[in-house]
Amino acid sequence: MSIKQQLKKSIILFAALITLVMAACTPTTGDSLPPVDGNDGGADDVADAVLEEVETAVPPTAQPEEPEAPAQPEEPNLAVHNMVWILQSYAGQSVISDTNVSVEFSPDGQLSGSAGCNNYFGSYQLDGNNLTIDGVGSTEMWCEGLMDQEMAFLSMLMNAASIKIDDNVLTIETAEGDLVFADDVDQVVDELTQDEETIVEIEPADGVVVSPENENTVPGRYIVMLNPGLFNEDGETADGKTVVVLADELVALTEGRLSSVLEIINGFVVEGLSKEDVRMLSENPMVMAIEQDRLVSIDPIEMPSIIAEKTVFVGSEKVDCVGVGPQECLLVKEGVDGEWELFYDEIVGFTWEPGYEYELRVRIDQVQNPPADGSSILWTLLDVVGKKTVSD
Repeated sequence: MSIKQQLKKSIILFAALITLVMAACTPTTGDSLPPVDGNDGGADDVADAVLEEVETAVPPTAQPEEPEAPAQPEEPNLAVHNMVWILQSYAGQSVISDTNVSVEFSPDGQLSGSAGCNNYFGSYQLDGNNLTIDGVGSTEMWCEGLMDQEMAFLSMLMNAASIKIDDNVLTIETAEGDLVFADDVDQVVDELTQDEETIVEIEPADGVVVSPENENTVPGRYIVMLNPGLFNEDGETADGKTVVVLADELVALTEGRLSSVLEIINGFVVEGLSKEDVRMLSENPMVMAIEQDRLVSIDPIEMPSIIAEKTVFVGSEKVDCVGVGPQECLLVKEGVDGEWELFYDEIVGFTWEPGYEYELRVRIDQVQNPPADGSSILWTLLDVVGKKTVSD
């Protein structure tokens, strides 16, 4: 029996009791009162009326509200496509001046860019702000002074974990630190479609080297190196033109598109060249060599393990030395009274100027599985403790 039925029965019994009391107290007039019992329809009507008053006066028990579904986190604004992002810092280190390190994400899941010396390519997957990068390959040029930075950048890129954009600043987070990029509005990439080219034989002009093609070459993409005799010590021609200006002018004569400028080798990378374009460039007296760009595989590089931190002194001049090839070496010593020794590599984040002697605090790392032509030791600048002018 429900609570409402029990309450109704109680009201009927109570009404019957009241009726009996009133009948006992009222004088007999000859008219008898109608009997009241549990089966009488009038009692039921009274009980129903009372119950209606009770239900009206007492509001029903409030039912617990359904809990609101937790708000789903909004997808971050990852407008990364068709934009060239320029590296500003890696793991807190500034990019070497006059180098262009970049990344570009295509909507089809491919990425590419410049690592400072070589161009690189690969694929990526983006799930929300989770980023995975695979299958990275690059060209195989050697650029003096840039390889340590390039190796560190590519290693961090291949270990990417997440990505975010804030005020036109793109940050790729890795276990080894952050890669911080800024967008380059002057290099917004249009979605271009290019027909596949057939690799053809090139007959270069006399004295110009055009590299042979093989299975690793990239159709239509060439590295053009200018004659170093064109430039003075300030990196300009007699009429004040730089490598950047000459690259723009030469590419404008072709059907190609300038990909990047490699000032350190007085050259540039151009894409979409036809065989006529290559022949025309090879005949230009400013061009020393044309090399077809090539792809090489890069195995994942383990990040360095820290060996030590120490203070060193760097000399005020460089001297000629021979490492992978002829080059200029820094002079480095430990302690004021130490002996100067040749230093063949670069100190990441350090910009050397002639005529000054430096006191530096550096971190020395062991690089696991370095490239065949790279150093197994990586020096990174922590702090410039002192800098003083050295008179002749």
